[in-house]
Amino acid sequence: MDDISDAERGPGFGLVRTVYTTLGATGSVVTGVTADVLGWTASFGLLAVIMAVGVGNYRGQLRARGRLLTGPVRPRWSPGLSTFLTSSTVARPCS
Repeated sequence: MDDISDAERGPGFGLVRTVYTTLGATGSVVTGVTADVLGWTASFGLLAVIMAVGVGNYRGQLRARGRLLTGPVRPRWSPGLSTFLTSSTVARPCS
């Protein structure tokens, strides 16, 4: 979305959603056909390869943009969540 100008965001985002929804919908068909032709082991192997390629591409994009986390990940707490956690974990005297 960062590469799309403000004027193109509406139609561009609609096109992107259409393409990835169509590709996602073909996943079960490809898995079934691969399982029928080559067997379930090959079918799940193909899914694992596709997933590995997608994760590798995503990590490459993060690394290129300088957003890849390499150290320990610290959770980001919202004020509401931290208030909830501290109020529910504090020992209170019985009345």
